[in-house]
Amino acid sequence: GGAAEPYENPVLTEIFESGRLPLPAGNEYSLASMAGGHIRLLKFRAEDARGPCWARYLAQHLWCDEALYLQVDSHMRCVPHWDVQMREQLAWCSQHSEKPILSTYGRGYSLGTPPDWDPPEEARTPGLICAGFFDKNQVLNIQ
Repeated sequence: GGAAEPYENPVLTEIFESGRLPLPAGNEYSLASMAGGHIRLLKFRAEDARGPCWARYLAQHLWCDEALYLQVDSHMRCVPHWDVQMREQLAWCSQHSEKPILSTYGRGYSLGTPPDWDPPEEARTPGLICAGFFDKNQVLNIQ
């Protein structure tokens, strides 16, 4: 079904309740699943956010031994048939590695950019993610 249902995750519960990785404003969070457990959600207050690296760390604990695992951000846009292209890329990588991983950090875009916008050739280079600095909350920022 489409409605979210409560979801138990002992690892995340232990992380938050042990104080090892406390939420700044307290332990206000919820876990839910949708689509028969194929979609799992971790929700907390926006002011408790600590950046994309922290959010991805938490989201990785929602993995439940699926063969394929996809983690997207709210600002990502996909080309038509992105899923077919990703499976083709993964199949190619599987010929060269026992544990292939596809990873990227999507490029930014301006609101109002048409979904079928095709960037110029010079803008199609792969993105590069580098560690930048730790902020006052000891969260790694990317440059």
